[in-house]
Amino acid sequence: MADPPAEPGTDLPLPERAGYRLILAVMKGQKLPFVVGGAMGLAVHTGLATREGLEVYLREDAATPMLSALANAGCRITAHPSDPCAKVTYGVVTARVWWGLPLPLTNRIDDAWFLSAKRARVADLKVFVAPAEELLWIRLASERERSSRSEIGDIVAAAGSVFDWPRLLSRVSGLESLLLSHLFLLFHTQRAEAEKSIPAWVITGLFEKTGLGVDSEGPMP
Repeated sequence: MADPPAEPGTDLPLPERAGYRLILAVMKGQKLPFVVGGAMGLAVHTGLATREGLEVYLREDAATPMLSALANAGCRITAHPSDPCAKVTYGVVTARVWWGLPLPLTNRIDDAWFLSAKRARVADLKVFVAPAEELLWIRLASERERSSRSEIGDIVAAAGSVFDWPRLLSRVSGLESLLLSHLFLLFHTQRAEAEKSIPAWVITGLFEKTGLGVDSEGPMP
């Protein structure tokens, strides 16, 4: 796997980097908990470079004061018609601020998002980044709604060895078959990485949960 970039956002053109930095700086100034997610958050965990935009997650009761502060700093705020989020535009960049989870998920952003967050630099600022387990959960659930290439295998290969697997499995309740299919593919494409990243009990548990069973030679061919 390629070496991680110095930090997400540093390879962007200066106007984009400055725009994301301002948005994050304004949010930090409010002293309200938030975590960076999306592709930039995943880049912290996986080292996979990204040019996708900034996504930020916070508690529902922090949304109004945070968006007001961003508007006062010159950002344009556009509410999303169906999801619990708003687009925040400053200059040439647009970020998404979430105070709930994207459809088809309906869960709230709970304490685990903050207690298990990772401190890192994004766009030249020290911020907290959402846990890899929660970011994988969102990507996995969103796959049912879109046909884009999955990053699930890349996330597991890069960060699975330090996952809180019990928490992840509790998050993906109802999506076990989908997760198992990605892990199955990872064993076929990057077997060495899969064996290092995925505890055997995870595969066994997923087979049992989905009712597929495990043969006597092990969970993976």
